Amino acid sequence: MNSVLCLSALVLQLQASATNLEWAGKFWAESRVEERDEVAQEWQETQPEFELVFAALERGRVYSAEAPRGYLLRKRVDSAGVLHPYLILIPADYTPERKWPVRFQLHGGMGAPTWDPQKADWADGWNRASGSLMVFPAGWVDSMWWHASQVENFEAIQRELRATWNVDEDRVVAVGNSDGGAALYFLGMRTPDRYASYAGHVAPPDRLVRADFGPDGQMHIENLRAQRFHLGFGEQDRLVPIKYLRRYMELFEQVGADLDWYVLEDRGHNLNLSDELEGRFLAFIRESRRDPLPEELSWSTEDASRYARRSWIRIDELEGKLKRTDVDKSKLLPRWGTPIQLRGPTTPRVPFGTVEVKRDGNRVLVTSSHVLGFTLLLSPVEFDFAHPIQVVVNGTTVRDELAVASGETLLHWAARDDDRRRLFAAEWRIQTRKTEDVKDR
Repeated sequence: MNSVLCLSALVLQLQASATNLEWAGKFWAESRVEERDEVAQEWQETQPEFELVFAALERGRVYSAEAPRGYLLRKRVDSAGVLHPYLILIPADYTPERKWPVRFQLHGGMGAPTWDPQKADWADGWNRASGSLMVFPAGWVDSMWWHASQVENFEAIQRELRATWNVDEDRVVAVGNSDGGAALYFLGMRTPDRYASYAGHVAPPDRLVRADFGPDGQMHIENLRAQRFHLGFGEQDRLVPIKYLRRYMELFEQVGADLDWYVLEDRGHNLNLSDELEGRFLAFIRESRRDPLPEELSWSTEDASRYARRSWIRIDELEGKLKRTDVDKSKLLPRWGTPIQLRGPTTPRVPFGTVEVKRDGNRVLVTSSHVLGFTLLLSPVEFDFAHPIQVVVNGTTVRDELAVASGETLLHWAARDDDRRRLFAAEWRIQTRKTEDVKDR
C-alpha cells in the first residue's frame, strides 16, 4: 500500500511539474512586465507549490525552432515617442536547444543626425554573425548612449531578444569604440546588471561629466568595483589624449575595477588591431561570464527612484537634508582633458548615498552612508531558508530570523528582471533608523 501511495505521489508531482513548466513557458514568452504580471496572477490562482514554480522558472521555456535568423532590421517607439531603429544579427546555425551569448555593439559618432529607420548605416560592414547573437542599436545627437531614452531602448531590445531567442543571461557583453566606448563606463556605473563585461577602444570617460553631452545623472566611480573591462588606446590619438586616459585607468583600478588595457605606440583614433590583439579582444568576449548574485556589492546613487539597484540590493531612501558640501567628489567621475574637452560646464555634483554588502553564508554585513532605507532581495540559491538570516548594518544587528519564501515575490521580481539566473524568493526592507514598520513583500 505504501508503494502505491508513493507512486501516486510521484505521478502527481510530475503532473504538477509539467503544469508549472507550461505556466513558465507562457510567463517567459511575454516581453512586457504588465503581461507577465497577468500570467503570474493566473498562475498563482492555481495555488502551485513554491518549489515547483521556482524550478520551472529556472528551467525556462522551450524556444521555437522557427525563430527568425539572419539580418533583422527593426524599429521601436519609446515612451516619449522617439523612433529607435536597431539591427539584430542571428547566426544561420542558431538552434534553440542551447543558450547563446550576446554581443551588444555600440557605434561612435554621437554628433550624427537621426538615423533613417529603413537603413542600417551604423552597422556597415556587418552582414553576418557567427557564434553569438549580435545587436546594433542606433545612437545620435538627440539620443546619445548615456541618455535616458537609450537606457529604456537597451532594456526593451534585450527583453525582445530574450523572449524570442534562447539567450545566455550570463554571457552578454557590451562592445563599443569612441563614443560607443564611452558608453561602456556609463553602463558600468548606472545599469551593470545585464552585462558580463565591457570591451572597447579609444573610449573617452570625459563624455559622462560634460553638461553639453547630457549624461543621465551622476557617475559614481566605485560602482565599477569588480566589473571587467578590455580597453585599447592609441598613443597618438589627438581626440582621446593618452595622458588623460592613463589617469582615468589608474583611478578605475584604484576603486577595484578589473581592467585589461593597453596602449599602441604608433596608433591614433583608429587602432587597426593586429591579429594578436584582435584575438585577445575576441577571447575576452568569449570567456566573459557574469556572476548574477555576487557575494560582495557596492552601489551608490543620488536618486532612489532611478539607478538605485545593483543585483540583490536596492537603495530605497536617501537622507533628505544633505548639502552640497556633503558631496564627496573623490568618489565621482572627474573631468580631465584638453582645453577643448574642459570647455563648457561640468554636470552638477549632488549628494548621494552608498550601500556596501558582503554575504557570508546566511550572514549579511552592510555598511551604509547617507542611506535611510534599502532592500535586500534573497535568493534560495545563495541563502539557506531553513535557517535564520542575519543582517548587520553599520555594526548593529537589525534582523536575525527565518526568511519566508513567497511565490508572489518570486514572480514579481522575475517579471521585472527577466532573468532565469537571478530569482528571488523573499524581499527584506531594511531601515537604518527607527521608524514605522515596513512590511516585507
